[in-house]
Amino acid sequence: MTGSKKENIGLIATKCRRLVKYLEAKNNILLLTTSTRYKEHRWDIPKTTQLALRIKKHLKQKGKHVTVLDVANLRIHTCEEILAQSVATIAACSKRSCATREEPDGPASVLGLYQ
Repeated sequence: MTGSKKENIGLIATKCRRLVKYLEAKNNILLLTTSTRYKEHRWDIPKTTQLALRIKKHLKQKGKHVTVLDVANLRIHTCEEILAQSVATIAACSKRSCATREEPDGPASVLGLYQ
């Protein structure tokens, strides 16, 4: 690490200022945070989350629409899992429609498989 601590903080502040100025020119802003903490330490808010919340507050005062989304709390499904569920649903819909000779109203018809 080169330079003094004060110089590094100045550089970071300059970069943050440039980021905020850039975001002020936008209307709909999505800030994604990814840091996590030990579950029992709810009082410990990651620095990146604190920064995102402060930027959100500043931009809201400027009349901008800002959303902060904590990605670490999302449950992300794999494509294979979603595809397998869709295929099973389509198969069930097609079996039901064959038995009743009716056009299905489920995912198969939405996907255009019966058109």
